[in-house]
Amino acid sequence: MVDILLDEYITNTTDKSTLISVFNQTKTLIGGMGTEISVNQLNEFDENIRTFENSPGWWKIPVKTSSLIATLDLLISLLNEEFEGTNEAYTYEGWPIQYKETVI
Repeated sequence: MVDILLDEYITNTTDKSTLISVFNQTKTLIGGMGTEISVNQLNEFDENIRTFENSPGWWKIPVKTSSLIATLDLLISLLNEEFEGTNEAYTYEGWPIQYKETVI
């Protein structure tokens, strides 16, 4: 589980607009990667996690690009104060669900 706390870093409308712009650019880039990001691509990209976990590869299943885009959409809705949920839990499509979660 990950807690995302942005209050400390997003302190004005310029910060908010900049981060939303980065998220939208990221959505475009991820959308151009096809339907999935392979395990090999994830492990090549994520060298910091490999070091942290002290293993040759942390990622075990591919990630659907639609799940990543949905995550960015969720973060944008939070920044725009449009998110209606509270204390939500999400699981990416294809990952095991630990408890009551919404699959994105």
